[in-house]
Amino acid sequence: MGEIRTTVWCMGNPLRGDDGAAVRCGEMLLQNPEVHLEVVLCETVPENFAAPLRRNPPERLVILDACLMGSEPGTIRLLDFECLDGLTETTHGLPLGEILKDILPREKVFVIGIEPGNTGFSLALSPEVETAVRILARALRDESWIRLPRNPFRA
Repeated sequence: MGEIRTTVWCMGNPLRGDDGAAVRCGEMLLQNPEVHLEVVLCETVPENFAAPLRRNPPERLVILDACLMGSEPGTIRLLDFECLDGLTETTHGLPLGEILKDILPREKVFVIGIEPGNTGFSLALSPEVETAVRILARALRDESWIRLPRNPFRA
C-alpha cells in the first residue's frame, strides 16, 4: 500500500456548510499524514495550485468536491472526468478540466463527489456529510477509494 504517489486536491468553501466537505476531509488527512498522499487544501482557488502540479506531477490526482448528483446527502461517488469541463468554481471562470488538460492525462485524474445537504452559511457539516467525510478519509488512506461506485455526472 502507498506505492503510488497521489496528490489530493480538496475543493470547496468551508464557510458554506457541506460545500466544505472536501476541505474537512483534507484537514483530517493532514492530522495524520500518509507518505503516499500529498494533500492540498485548494478551497475555491484550485488554479493557484496548477503550477506546482505542473512542476512535480503526481502519478495520479484525486479531486474531492461537494457535487450535486441527485443522491442522498453524504453519498460518495467516483465521477467521470467530464464533470470537470463544466466546473467553473475557479476565480478566473475557467473550467477545471481546461486548467488540468495540459498538466496530466485524463486517465491520471480522478474526481470524487460528495453529495451535500446544507450549503448555507455555516462552519458545520451536516451529520450525514460528516460521516461520509470520515469514510472518505479512511478510503483515501487505505486506497480503497478506487473501488467507489461510479456515477455519471448529471448537470
